[in-house]
Parts: sequence; structure tokens; C-alpha cells
Amino acid sequence: MRTGFLLLGLFLFLSCKEKTISKQTDYVFKLPQKDVFVKTSKFQGGRFVIFFVSDSLLLDNAKDSIEYRTGFYPQIIVDKTGIYVNSQYKGARLISIENDNYKFEEITDSLFYSKSGIVNIGNHSFNIKVVSDSVFSETFFEDNIQKSPYSFIGIDTDEYSIGINGKIIKKGDIYGGWQ
Repeated sequence: MRTGFLLLGLFLFLSCKEKTISKQTDYVFKLPQKDVFVKTSKFQGGRFVIFFVSDSLLLDNAKDSIEYRTGFYPQIIVDKTGIYVNSQYKGARLISIENDNYKFEEITDSLFYSKSGIVNIGNHSFNIKVVSDSVFSETFFEDNIQKSPYSFIGIDTDEYSIGINGKIIKKGDIYGGWQ
């Protein structure tokens, strides 16, 4: 009798095991009028990574990336080989423009990165630069309208919503992609 209760208790304990939830959710898209593919990955534990490649077959091995903590709102401009991340920080400034090549004062302060939500940046094929909010606005927008030929990516890392050039391409929800 006692063995029966132990087996029944063990069975009930094992059947109440919590269901496993996916540890990662991804979304892939191509930027309009550019040979740039983007993969966003939201991971359990508060990580959000944005990968950039010029060939969709290379997405699984992408080395150009920006990793954030969730809870931040990345704003990114992409041109042919340059990726400019809005730090949402007033500190850096544009130094000069020569033949459409922008030269920025670099932001390298680790305290700044922790406040901006950026955890890591991987540069390989693209030139990824973090610029201040004022440089971002003045360089890539005119009267709050995005300049051509740039592509603008806005992401809500909590709800997992993604917009390109002002159009929502992935509508998030309160679950943030975990369903």
C-alpha cells in the first residue's frame, strides 16, 4: 500500500513538470532596395541580438551584430556597408563629411554602453558605428523625415515589434514573442 502511494506521488510529481518554452525566437527580413538581410533574435534571460548579412544564406553564421539587453528601443540606419546606431545619448558629434563618408567622434565609454542597453557589437563586413542622438537626427533626418537612400530600423525589444522606414513589419505583443 505504501509503495503504491509512493509510486502515485512520484507519478504526479513528474507529470506536473513545467512545460519548456522556446529559448529563442527569431525574425528575418530583407531591407528594401538594399542587399542587406537582417535577423533579430530574442533570447530568454533578457538578450536581444540583431544580425546583418549581405547574403541570406549566411544568416546562421553572421558576425556583424549588435547585442542589447531587452527593454531598450534600438534605432538603426543602414546604407550600403554602414550601420549607424542611435545611442540616444547626447555626447558624440559629427566631425566631418567627405564624399558621403561620415567621420564621427567615437563613443567608447563602457558606462555609456551599459546605459544604452548595448552589450556587444560584432564588426566584420559592415562598418557599425554608435553615434549620439543629435548626430543621428541631424545626419540622417531632415525636418523629422528620413533622408534617402538610408533605411531606418526601429525595434521594441520588449514587445518584439519591428518597423522599417516607418512601416511596421512585425507587430509585437505583451508576451514579447514568447507564446
